Amino acid sequence: MEDYRAKAVNPQQYDSPELDWRIDGDEDAYWRIFFRNHLKPYLNNLAGKRVLDIGSGVGQLFNMLKGLGASEIVGIDPSKRNVESSQKTHPDVVVLQKSLQQFDMDIKFDVAICIMVFEHIPDIDVALSRVSQLLNEKGRFYLIVGDMECFIQSIPGAEVDAQPLPEGGYATKTIRPNGTMFDIFRPLENYITSAQFNGLKLVDEKGLVSTSEQHKSMDGKPICHLLVLEK
Repeated sequence: MEDYRAKAVNPQQYDSPELDWRIDGDEDAYWRIFFRNHLKPYLNNLAGKRVLDIGSGVGQLFNMLKGLGASEIVGIDPSKRNVESSQKTHPDVVVLQKSLQQFDMDIKFDVAICIMVFEHIPDIDVALSRVSQLLNEKGRFYLIVGDMECFIQSIPGAEVDAQPLPEGGYATKTIRPNGTMFDIFRPLENYITSAQFNGLKLVDEKGLVSTSEQHKSMDGKPICHLLVLEK
């Protein structure tokens, strides 16, 4: 039996020939615009702030972060192909081929952002502890995670199979026109509880509703959640 969880946490998933993130991860792709539009009002003015983009993909946030005045941007991503692509298009940004746990730069950040990456992290307690260590006091972490009930359903253009996990949540295999993806989706409360345990206070939570034709069946329910956390 195919182990969806093992494939979801494999850092080489995004280098698979079956999945080219330069398409879905492109700056002008629908979902990239969707996430930026929800993030931007919260980020507001980043003048003088050092920003860490966790799972920076092909650099789809970099132009927005520059436009908001970030004094320094560091991107980390485990995918060799994604890192090479973003280094070419954004030579002024430090982009490293590392996972969150491998990242060891000896600096702290005012802002950290992570969009749909914890779906590939095996232990969210370890990951949130690391984020907390990387933030300055009063530093903020903007975490976007997929809504579990939404992402275990098949929708037009995406066929989903889900395997329940012993610890709760599901590992999924999603077959889409642009490639097959494996993810882990957990109850939202798991993230909030773990963040608070690791010294990150919940400042705000917003359900993100898609107007895409794909998600018509959701009837206005959130497809993702934005958690604003502060050290």
